[in-house]
Amino acid sequence: MRSATILDDSMSTHQRDPQRKIYLIFLGVISVGLAIVALMLPSLTSSASTSLEAGQVAPQEYLAPFTKAFTSEVLTEKTRRDAANAVHPVYTPTDTSISRQQLEKLRSTLAYISNVRADSHASINQQMDDLAALEDVNLSHETALSLLLLTDARWQIIQQEAPTVLERLMSGAIRPQDVENARDSVPSLVSLSLAEDQVVLVAELVTPFIAPNSEYSETLSEAARQGASDTVEPVSRTFIAGQTIVQRGQVLTEEHLEALEQLGLVEPERPLLSWIAASALALLMAAFVVLYLIREPELVNDLRALTLILVLFFLFLYAARFVIPAHTVIPYAFPVAAF
Repeated sequence: MRSATILDDSMSTHQRDPQRKIYLIFLGVISVGLAIVALMLPSLTSSASTSLEAGQVAPQEYLAPFTKAFTSEVLTEKTRRDAANAVHPVYTPTDTSISRQQLEKLRSTLAYISNVRADSHASINQQMDDLAALEDVNLSHETALSLLLLTDARWQIIQQEAPTVLERLMSGAIRPQDVENARDSVPSLVSLSLAEDQVVLVAELVTPFIAPNSEYSETLSEAARQGASDTVEPVSRTFIAGQTIVQRGQVLTEEHLEALEQLGLVEPERPLLSWIAASALALLMAAFVVLYLIREPELVNDLRALTLILVLFFLFLYAARFVIPAHTVIPYAFPVAAF
């Protein structure tokens, strides 16, 4: 009978061992999690009230606790941006191939008009229709009629003057935004020896062939901006002990926040590093507890006592976390020894 009882106790113990291990693992995971949260509690509870961001109003006046000089990354980057933005857009050099191409088109048009004028078998209406078929020039009715009625001598002068004016214009750089100004300047480039009606005809023939021969270059512009940015020296700032960094009620800027961080008045937010550090510390504490329990196996066997100790420990820990940071007198009366 006694042997059967011992056997039943042994079987019951073996059945409870897996449950005991699962419970201990669960207890360990919960304890580590609560320890990590307890370590992060000051940051979690104070971040909403003490974190400072650009655009917010300073909750108090901040004075430099000591004299310090530092290189301002914020001001240096701002100065570099300003230097880069001050660079004018860079355009490609004058493309002479475009100038030659436009000049050749004008000459072909003038040759076509000469052929139309020389066609003695066509009527004036047929000649007008032929001029209207020009692709590169859209001549008005009055201009086309004037070209047909010109004497050969005057047409010869216009035929020589038009390429000269276009070549003079296209020899310089014409950017896309300068095309209209270049077209408006055509009459002023025509020889003064020509009559007013001839000047108008030259302008109408030349204007359609004025085209940009210098385009904006993003590559050259970016290189110029980068060069201007690279020439900027690092900007230094110096604060003397007692100097006001930011006044209460003043809108915070990136420069203010940088100065406050450099002088140790605020800490830069590094949530990931804080969680990693808290996790490492909690795991280290858990390792010491495990080593202690290995040396004292009796405590592991009494799960109720172990659970009660952990519950009391976290109750006192969280109570201290909430009470101590917010008061100056209560922490001295907090019953830590009672635990």
